[in-house]
Amino acid sequence: NKKMLYLFAGKQRRLSLETIPKKVRELLNERENARQNKEWGRADELRDEILKQGYTIEDADDGPRIQKSAE
Repeated sequence: NKKMLYLFAGKQRRLSLETIPKKVRELLNERENARQNKEWGRADELRDEILKQGYTIEDADDGPRIQKSAE
């Protein structure tokens, strides 16, 4: 049962996955794998790295939501 990845540009406007830099997409995938394996510390480290890349994540019941951080 794979959860969806929701991308937001704020105010419910969806981002295209292609607009997310490759490095951030890779970090997102790695973070989801860590969460599925209940490696919470690693997932937190990856979330922090994603934040450094300029994106925030909100974990929801139906999957993570990512958006560009406010500048």
